[in-house]
Amino acid sequence: MKEGKIKTSKKAILYKIIKRSKKNYILRIKDEVSVELSIPKSDSYINGLNFITKNIDIIEKKIIDYEEKLRLIEPKGTIKFLGKLLVEKEHYLSQRELESEGSKILLNKVKKWSEIIGVYPLKIRIKALKSSWGICYSNGSITLNLKLIKADPKIIDYVIIHELCHLVHHNHSKEFWNEVEKYFPEYKEAKKILKSEGRFY
Repeated sequence: MKEGKIKTSKKAILYKIIKRSKKNYILRIKDEVSVELSIPKSDSYINGLNFITKNIDIIEKKIIDYEEKLRLIEPKGTIKFLGKLLVEKEHYLSQRELESEGSKILLNKVKKWSEIIGVYPLKIRIKALKSSWGICYSNGSITLNLKLIKADPKIIDYVIIHELCHLVHHNHSKEFWNEVEKYFPEYKEAKKILKSEGRFY
């Protein structure tokens, strides 16, 4: 992995170049000041850096687009909680208290859907995850992303149902999606929302 910084006329952009088992270059805007570039394992970090430098104007525009979308989804001075915007100054709970309250809500939802589906995780953990909304382990444990507390309750339901259904089907086969659809018919729409908005949570 290679990390660094490129200064533009408007800001300094942090970059991270990671070698992965991919055939193509994949660039991701991580936040308002950083990007991540995945390159094939056989390629060099120099080529990756050259790619970033060559496309810096496009990257800068994508970051501006990211900032605009972020301002729409969670304007400055607000906190998003269960799909609603709370005015930070007017809300009585701190971020830590919101996370504690949100974790209790997630756990209660897991309990509710476990009883409906008839499957029970061996262990449930809630913590910040970098690239997943939920993980179902082969030992029957489930981890949920703490950032889910920002999502609409229906989206939270989808993620929980998704992970619980992995206790029935440990894959993404047709049978698995049929199981998910049984309890959450609109799962395709929920997937689209997470894909388009989830990175702003």
